[in-house]
Amino acid sequence: MKITLLNPDWSKHNIPHTTASVRPPKSIPLEFAYIAASLKHLADVQIIDAYAESISLHEVVERVAGFNTDLTVITTAPSYLFWRCPPLDLSIPAATSKAIKDNTGTKIAVIGPHGTSDSVWTKNETNADVIVRGEPDLIFNDLARNRNTAGIHTAHPVDMAKLPLPAYDLFNTEHYEAHAWLPEIQKHLIQDSKIHLVAEFSRGCNFSCVYCLKKEFREHYRKKSVEQMEKELAYVADNGGTYLYFIDEIFNMPSAELKALLSLLKKHGIKFGNQSRPDMMTKDMVMQFADSGCIYIEYGVEAEDERVASKIKKNVNTLKLEEVLKLSHEQIPVVNEFRINFYSPDYAEVLNLDPKEPAEWDKKPIRPYPGTYLGERIFEKYGILTNKWDFALRYVWWLQAQRKILTEGASMDKARLKQTILFGDYQASLGRIQEVLS
Repeated sequence: MKITLLNPDWSKHNIPHTTASVRPPKSIPLEFAYIAASLKHLADVQIIDAYAESISLHEVVERVAGFNTDLTVITTAPSYLFWRCPPLDLSIPAATSKAIKDNTGTKIAVIGPHGTSDSVWTKNETNADVIVRGEPDLIFNDLARNRNTAGIHTAHPVDMAKLPLPAYDLFNTEHYEAHAWLPEIQKHLIQDSKIHLVAEFSRGCNFSCVYCLKKEFREHYRKKSVEQMEKELAYVADNGGTYLYFIDEIFNMPSAELKALLSLLKKHGIKFGNQSRPDMMTKDMVMQFADSGCIYIEYGVEAEDERVASKIKKNVNTLKLEEVLKLSHEQIPVVNEFRINFYSPDYAEVLNLDPKEPAEWDKKPIRPYPGTYLGERIFEKYGILTNKWDFALRYVWWLQAQRKILTEGASMDKARLKQTILFGDYQASLGRIQEVLS
């Protein structure tokens, strides 16, 4: 069986406000590295990363056809890292699927958070033959063995001990950047290293933040063994890798294994970046990270006000937070702090927050993803039972329009505009939001 793993070209995306991460740094889609490795003795695999390679849809189709592909696997998020904050629409995967189905004989399988959340809607949007719900790392073993190219299949949470060494060798590393959102860290890494990869030590999060999309995938906390990480780091170092970005939801979850991993990173001389929870970070841990080669941390600060933090189910001790952030900035070359503004009227109502003036609302509001506490409360408020992804996108459009109207004092029928954006014909809704925000 011949299988093509395809990451669409997200740079072609043109739907406004679908997510802040639709054109992220070009990182290896780690889920494909696992899938390819698991299929090593069961199928011939090619990987096409149209986003990283900047190739046209026409060339994608030619490469799929030229490989005589039996099954093409398309992801609905730029990489595993962005399953938690994916685009709210499926325009790019749908267009990619259509072009391939119209011009080749391959079957289409779709993986990602959308199909996990709403498999029927995703199947209809993409016209896929196969929808995989959940973590797809190992499920294609069974599909390839049985040549099963139809239906909806549920993949259970992966036992991390069973994950193979990622098939980094199937990627042209010249196409990939060091994962970091800030220009200064990109520049630093480009000067300092040749090969930039992503890796994973742990998966999942046992916390329940109101906005986090993780239902039925990457939910329960698990980690790899130290022996697994030793093999991965040795492979990376032996093949010229000098920087790893760990996609773990919580890289700094305290454990003996984490301490051992930090020692291994230092031994192999591999610099690294990660996502960490500041409320779990200690001064000692900051120093251990710095000593082990950490040069980049993304902190999910979210809210510094302890009252707001408690409403969104985040643990914040303001004094400790300030101390940890200060020390991190002193010891780690680049620290990126992510904050979220929850002060739109509906969100403030759901979270029982004191209202603020429209000028203080965030220009990039939190997205009400299906399956999250915040998203489901918004859907309940507006009576949305189906097509929640579509409504979530329209709702973000409305938040943008609402903010502009109230801050600029625009003269228009707000009730009618809201009705059009939230419940009108899709093209009419898109046209109105583009008109309002122009």
